[in-house]
Amino acid sequence: MPDESKEGRDPGVPASRRVDRRVLGIGVLIAAAAVGVYAAYGRAHGGSLLDPEAMEYAQLARNLARGEGFTTNIVRPLSLARVQNISHHPDLYHAPLHPLWMAGFFRLGGANAKMAAWACGAAYLLSLPLVYYLGLRLFDRRIALLALALYAVNYLSLQYAVSGMETSLATLAATGLMLVVFLHMKAGERPAPVTAALCGAAACLCFLVHYVYLVLLIPVLVAVVLRGGRRHWAELGLCAGAFLLVAAPWGFRNLRVAGSPFFTLASSEMATNTTTYPGR
Repeated sequence: MPDESKEGRDPGVPASRRVDRRVLGIGVLIAAAAVGVYAAYGRAHGGSLLDPEAMEYAQLARNLARGEGFTTNIVRPLSLARVQNISHHPDLYHAPLHPLWMAGFFRLGGANAKMAAWACGAAYLLSLPLVYYLGLRLFDRRIALLALALYAVNYLSLQYAVSGMETSLATLAATGLMLVVFLHMKAGERPAPVTAALCGAAACLCFLVHYVYLVLLIPVLVAVVLRGGRRHWAELGLCAGAFLLVAAPWGFRNLRVAGSPFFTLASSEMATNTTTYPGR
């Protein structure tokens, strides 16, 4: 008599790689529940932007959606010291990726608080499969499902997913970065130029969401070197080169409007609320 428990299984597929339909079903249910929870939370909380920083992101995205470029209506005195014109004043403070991402949603549905919330929500929803897949590759399906569930219904995750802030997009970019670094480390001794370049590009996307994430480039470069392999120094160059290549358009823009590819007013935050600059 045939073993019914083994019917439908491919004997050529390792047991560790066979899809457990029950676990897959649980994953689908968690994902569907996450979408439902987000939709309900968004209806209750996504009608307005409460954080001043979110409002500033929204006006940058609105100007981008209108075709006015990366300009701001909030002109800081320090910015005027660098660029004197008031009209169409270039923003010298924020990283570009979150306003660009939000501007795409404004083009689709208009420049309003609801679309600003949906821009964050889309990044939150896109990060769900990455969280699951990363947990699956690092641990097992049960841990992956637990991580997915904890992230999907976490209050802070939902709060940021309707806030208009860059946090949800940063989470998406950072999770993608961790995934490509993991794939690169798993390549063993074989040359892995593609994943090395992807590590650099993904690190740069994090940097372009918020400048503070430049610090992530350091452990990424260390991971590329420590992986070893026959060409790890060449792969280190590929990683750094990919980072610079992705950052080049933004650096050229800063060079054109501010005179330096590395200039940003965000560096002034380090002096804010100190004894020298108390912020009053």
